[in-house]
Amino acid sequence: MIPMEKDNVANFSLTAESFAGGVATSIGGTEIREMSNLEISTIACRRGDFTIVHNLMTATLDISLPIVGCSVKIFDGQCALLTKSIDQWLVISYLDHLQNHDQLKNAVGRHAYLTCQTDNWVAFRITGSLSRATLERGCMIDLHPTVFLEGSFAQTLINHFDVVVFCEQPDRFLLLSPSSSAKSFYAMIETSLRNVS
Repeated sequence: MIPMEKDNVANFSLTAESFAGGVATSIGGTEIREMSNLEISTIACRRGDFTIVHNLMTATLDISLPIVGCSVKIFDGQCALLTKSIDQWLVISYLDHLQNHDQLKNAVGRHAYLTCQTDNWVAFRITGSLSRATLERGCMIDLHPTVFLEGSFAQTLINHFDVVVFCEQPDRFLLLSPSSSAKSFYAMIETSLRNVS
């Protein structure tokens, strides 16, 4: 209890829960795991400020901005910057998101909107030799390794689920889907993996 004036107030602490309960499954050497330690943000240019934001991000982050559908690692590999359109980016932060968020805010200044989207998405990582075959069932894009290369990403449909598919490595993909359907999405991916194993 915390003493406050004449009365005491309960001392509460909150603990975050993952959207799918922290699930992890391994079938045939391929693993699906919920990734609840990621920070997901979006950057959107203010109208007419694309050139300013492009120059600020290029100089501050010391990178060449990737073309649409491609990504680049920033902050010593702690984050991935994915280009959604010529004036919109998705940022996936793997480690100290508060520090990275502040650095991104400084990089775009008042010329772009930086918005935390973490609670809108559930993230799963699928790793292993069956990962592509698992995703190809019901996927609307060509995931062949000569087409969908490491660092590529796309927002598409897998079955009826809206998904961002990000190829982190040749046999490792990060999948982002709306958090409201986290358990259903996981069940669909797990079923697909069972069907190809």
